[in-house]
Amino acid sequence: MNLLLVGSTGLVGSHALEQALADPCVNSVVAPGRRALTYVRPGLTGGQRAEFRFGERAMVTALTLLGPVAPRRWRLNPASRIAEALLASAKGAAPGIHVVTSDRLT
Repeated sequence: MNLLLVGSTGLVGSHALEQALADPCVNSVVAPGRRALTYVRPGLTGGQRAEFRFGERAMVTALTLLGPVAPRRWRLNPASRIAEALLASAKGAAPGIHVVTSDRLT
């Protein structure tokens, strides 16, 4: 068996890695590591969904009207901007832990 183990440096993951390496049934283990970890924390995501969500639609309407006076962290985050932040992180964030908050996504 080949094993892809994500999170091998965490509490449970490190034990899973140790056990997998000792198990004769496991032929190979791939445990990707990252020097950088980026959390993208959007507020309310703006964009068209395939399904209707009443609460979300109500908030989108309210925030669209209040957008100019609302604090940046309360504004709608376009799905395309969230995707850009995720892709930029995957392509080459500096080492360390980074948090992209809602106010940076508007």
